[in-house]
Order: sequence, then structure tokens, then C-alpha cells
Amino acid sequence: MSTADYHLDALSRHDVEKVRGWRAQTPSLFRTTVPLTEEMQADFYQTTVCDRRATSRYWAVLDVGNSLVGQVGLVGIEWENGLAEISLIVEPDRRQEGIGRAAVELVLREAFERMRLMTVWGECYGNNEVGLAFWSEMRGKYHGSSSTYWPRRKFWDGKLYNSLLFQFTAEAWRAARP
Repeated sequence: MSTADYHLDALSRHDVEKVRGWRAQTPSLFRTTVPLTEEMQADFYQTTVCDRRATSRYWAVLDVGNSLVGQVGLVGIEWENGLAEISLIVEPDRRQEGIGRAAVELVLREAFERMRLMTVWGECYGNNEVGLAFWSEMRGKYHGSSSTYWPRRKFWDGKLYNSLLFQFTAEAWRAARP
């Protein structure tokens, strides 16, 4: 599958409720491991997704049939620094299909071509081996981007895990485009 097989669109309240179910399947992978209620998710939708003044932007990742297959976002946008953190969740039953790769490419296009950001960064916890491999592969696609490890960032099941911090730059992203 390629980027052409997916597109970004506005998230609906129904979409974010579906994503809440996906998050519940893998709570150890997220910064906030507290189970979210329907009311909490509805509040997130109203106060963040629907508020154009919010410092985060989220999109639905849709396949060619317009089915929701993921959610991607740019979080904690610092307009004055041209900086944002990437957020990504893919439907658990559809992982390993290229959806994450396409979503990252699509959101980087939003960040660097439309929003005029200069750097998009992210963090992946060490207890997520599949995620570590994914983000290392994505970062490696753009020469000039970098990564490092941050110790003791995630406590899960009685153990502290390091995390991978990575970044994509507008320059590296543009240089890697065909």
C-alpha cells in the first residue's frame, strides 16, 4: 500500500470514540494509561479537535473506501518555534499494512507544506518493540533527522523503560521527496 491508498480528513465524534476503543487494547503504549471514558473522549473531541485555537491538530486516516484506519496528529504545536510532536494510532487489526507509514508521510506533508512547521518530533517507549522499529525506520528515511534515547521515561508493570526520541526536519523531509 502507498500514500495514495490513504488520505486525511476531519475527525468526527464517532471516529474519536472508535479510537478510544483501540487505545484500550494497548494502554501500555500511551503516555496516559488511564482508561478513558466516553465522556472524557467527548471532552477531548470538543475542547481539542473542534477548537481551532487549540495547539493540537488531529486527522482521521481513511482508506480508499473511506473507512477509519487510524488517527494522526500534531500535538503541542509551538508556532513561534515551528515545532510539534507527532501522535499516531492505527486500528489494531490493520497494523503492518503500511497505514502508519502513509499516515506519517501525510501528516509530515501537512506540517511542512501547509502549516509551515520546521520540526516534528516524537517519543516511543521502550516497552513498545514494534513501535521502536517503526519509528527508527521512519526516521531513517529522512537523512538529517535524528534520534536519541531518554532514560527512565515509562513505568509499566513494575519496570522503568527508556524511550526513543526522534525528529523529522522540514529540510530532510524535502530532500527525501522524489
